[in-house]
Amino acid sequence: MSPAEPTTWFAALPVILATIAVLLLPGGLALRLLGVRGFLAVAWAPVVTTTVISCGAVLATLVGVHWSVPAFLACVLLACGLAWGLSRGLRRWTEPKDSAADSAKGSAKGSAKGSAAASWLGLAIAAALIAVVYVSVIRTASAFPQQPDTIYHLGTIRWMLSTGDASSLHGNGFSSVTGGGFYPAAFHGIAVTVCQLTGTSAVVAASVLALVSSALVWPAGVIVLARLVAGASRSTAIAAGVTSASFVAFPTWLFGYGVLWPLLLGLALVPAALAALVAFLRPERAGVSRARAAITFLVMLPGVALAHPGALILILPMAAMAVGERVVEGAVTAGRAGRVRACALLVAALVAGLALLAAAWAVLTTRATGLRASNPLGSEEAVRHAALEAVTFASRGGPHLRVLTAVVALGLVVLLARRGGRWVVGSLLMTWALYVLIAGYDTQRTRWFTWPWYNNTPRFAALVVIPAAVVAAAGLSLPGRWWTARRRRRRDGADLRWPEAWVAALLAPAVFVLVTGGAYLSADQGFIERYFRPSVDRTWASPEELAALRSLAGRMGPDGVVAANPWDGATYLSLVSGRRLLLPTEKSLAAGDRALLASDLAAAASRPDVCAAMKRQDVRYVITGGRPWAKLSESAWKSYPGIDSVSTDGGFRVVAKEGPFTLWSVPDCAT
Repeated sequence: MSPAEPTTWFAALPVILATIAVLLLPGGLALRLLGVRGFLAVAWAPVVTTTVISCGAVLATLVGVHWSVPAFLACVLLACGLAWGLSRGLRRWTEPKDSAADSAKGSAKGSAKGSAAASWLGLAIAAALIAVVYVSVIRTASAFPQQPDTIYHLGTIRWMLSTGDASSLHGNGFSSVTGGGFYPAAFHGIAVTVCQLTGTSAVVAASVLALVSSALVWPAGVIVLARLVAGASRSTAIAAGVTSASFVAFPTWLFGYGVLWPLLLGLALVPAALAALVAFLRPERAGVSRARAAITFLVMLPGVALAHPGALILILPMAAMAVGERVVEGAVTAGRAGRVRACALLVAALVAGLALLAAAWAVLTTRATGLRASNPLGSEEAVRHAALEAVTFASRGGPHLRVLTAVVALGLVVLLARRGGRWVVGSLLMTWALYVLIAGYDTQRTRWFTWPWYNNTPRFAALVVIPAAVVAAAGLSLPGRWWTARRRRRRDGADLRWPEAWVAALLAPAVFVLVTGGAYLSADQGFIERYFRPSVDRTWASPEELAALRSLAGRMGPDGVVAANPWDGATYLSLVSGRRLLLPTEKSLAAGDRALLASDLAAAASRPDVCAAMKRQDVRYVITGGRPWAKLSESAWKSYPGIDSVSTDGGFRVVAKEGPFTLWSVPDCAT
């Protein structure tokens, strides 16, 4: 199946179910063997699965095994075996001494019982709201964003399928000269696994994985984190489901912008990973022992890092704030002598930790010269405009979500007054500040703090949503929680009957959805439609052009590399046919043979050095024609004169013409 053959969402339903199974079952089985149950395990499972697949692919490469369905199943069995062994060890050595485990199980059962069904309902609401946006804009599962990096990610999935190598150690193999190079490839590895299980195309697998990451992984994590931070109630669970689907900057914007699918997956995993940390710090709220929560959190970190390092870097300061708040609470509640010792230890740890963090950050920043230089230097707008965009969750012409801003403001008040919630407030203030730094300042100095996210405004807008969704859930759930508490006091502490309890939980979220037009449905749709139905000059490869490339692939011999200007859309030949290209993406131009052929391929018949380079790279065909992507890329588009100027005068022969493309065979030449 190829992108030239549209796949409807109905036809992709088996792929959707398979993707959900791939994300939930491996991690879910391992967590169950470890002793984690219920909705908590559902929310944590995708993060654990991401670790299993991404680390398993690296391990497979190191031992010389191709990534395949048997290799995937072997990694799942290994993970389950390790989880079972750890669980037995915990029962034997740790839990008899872990008083937190008993208190966690005892105190969390009552609250979890009332909110478990609400968590599933909140997840269903979020999935429906997000899926409506996704499916209504992306009308077929085989559609892809018309963005510069789309071919990189789709081509990488196709390359991994053909080579059997899904390791992040070689994640840059599709584009690089050497066929290797590190790139965090958890997204690609999961998509490859789905392709191998279902036989679907790389495009459909990537599209479905982006949908499931947005509509399942992300809201489940927000719901669990909000329950642990704001309280395990029906109101919190349902409100968190609604707020997770209410922001344009994430996940909606990342459906198409970039395309940033790895960052989409990485950030979608962050709330569940933070929930595991909170469960370790406050096991009485989670119903799981400290040891199990700690193991789960540590297991999650490699998966988050290999999904996107920027997601892991975001977790670190947020986790530090959560730990700091818990330590301060312990110091305050201790006796006088204990308080003095705790304060002394806290100050010492703070000084040592900050010194170590500053040193590590300075080393990383000094070496990250390429990342610090990414994107043009200079602010996009005035500081006051950037600050307004930050607090109203708008960016680059996006709508100002004022109703949501009011809900977040209420949530800030709620969490400031609640133990265990202040670190989320601090996290939101931190991401707001980072957004203002990049959008309103962006100097060489500020880039010491913004380089992990490529100094890119849309990425920072997405970062803001991570804590904001939890804060908004605390605010939106307040009316329901207040009403429930008031009625319980009148009933001498008795629980509300189910109709009243559900009405109290659903009323505020329902009003919010109505007032905002389906949680800003039209704003979401309008904001990303441009990436899937852009103007002609911003289209990389239309369905007709894909069909033309597929037809031309049938006119070539079985072997040989194809040269094409990567800005003209012909690089999608690799996706529809599996053919190798001299320049797989617009970022593949490198010194040596690639640079020489890009500038002088047309002279192959008369220049022995060009002829020799052509033979070394096994170039046997050339594709010309097509339409360059966007006028902004005009100078880059003109960097390939040796390919664009091939002609019969230089000995090249026309093999076929299809659509805007012409296929040439290269001349015989002597080195």
